Amino acid sequence: MKELEQLILSKSRPVQKEVKQLQKSELDRLIVEQLSGQQSERNLVNLINSCASPENPLRISLGDLGTQEVTGAKQLGGGAPEPKADIAIFTKSNPKGFGISMKKENFAFLENWMDEKKLRTRLKQVDLEDNEVDLIIGEIKEEAKNLVKIMEPIINLEKQEFIKVVQSVIPDYSFPDFIGGNQEVINALISSPVFGKNGKFRNSFLIQNMYVTLGGLFGDKYLNFLKLIIGGAKDNPFPAQGVLVVDVEAQDNCEALPAILQKIKSVNAVAQQYMDDPKINIRFRLRPITKVRTTYSKTNRGKYKVGQRLYEDPKLGISWTVSTTK
Repeated sequence: MKELEQLILSKSRPVQKEVKQLQKSELDRLIVEQLSGQQSERNLVNLINSCASPENPLRISLGDLGTQEVTGAKQLGGGAPEPKADIAIFTKSNPKGFGISMKKENFAFLENWMDEKKLRTRLKQVDLEDNEVDLIIGEIKEEAKNLVKIMEPIINLEKQEFIKVVQSVIPDYSFPDFIGGNQEVINALISSPVFGKNGKFRNSFLIQNMYVTLGGLFGDKYLNFLKLIIGGAKDNPFPAQGVLVVDVEAQDNCEALPAILQKIKSVNAVAQQYMDDPKINIRFRLRPITKVRTTYSKTNRGKYKVGQRLYEDPKLGISWTVSTTK
């Protein structure tokens, strides 16, 4: 364990480098939020609607979903819970629409930012017994607790260095008050050797993620879990029936549409592919958020609150959420 602690601490040690002064505000660039290729979704919806309508349906192959008479499409999203499908493709046989989960070519995450309630629900929806669910969640919390112990020096140092920089600008600053709108503080952080690099904001304190593989954890219920995570549960406002891995450029060329839509795979086919491919092993990823990170990002503040409902060390100021990833 001592060797592991030294390895993690060595990988997490902040980089001691001077950086250039900030030339313009980098606040909007603190966290990249482009997760799901939303522009690609809009491009495909626009293309479908330019080629098909209820008055002039387009007979076309939707891959594993068969040949359909398409009448239009709509981009989905928003709400709580968020629809699993990214777009709906409307057809004469299915006027409510086929839910399609669109992924960029390099997609990875299947379900993000789960707290204990959501994780427990997902586990029970694949027919795991209560005692099995309790065991899995208990093991996850215990692993998070153990990793927090290892990372404690880094978490404390991140907080100390952050407060030191902020209080050099705001002497009466009270942690963890939000500083996102204070450009003078942002400039001071970017100019510091541990929160800036090359004139941009960068937190050099790396808190390790934790991974738990699911194949052995779920046994013969693994396939059901894959279907649930990929397509969504019955209580999802718009589950996905198909998965489309593609990047769609903005265009109005209807001749390009068949080659795109015929790539649609059914949720069952994608789940079976994951099940059969030895190179793919779906995992739980425990993702940490420290209190420091909530001071400059409203998104992180929300994620921290979600993590409080799974596992939190309030003394150190860190919480954990669970995602699924391949």
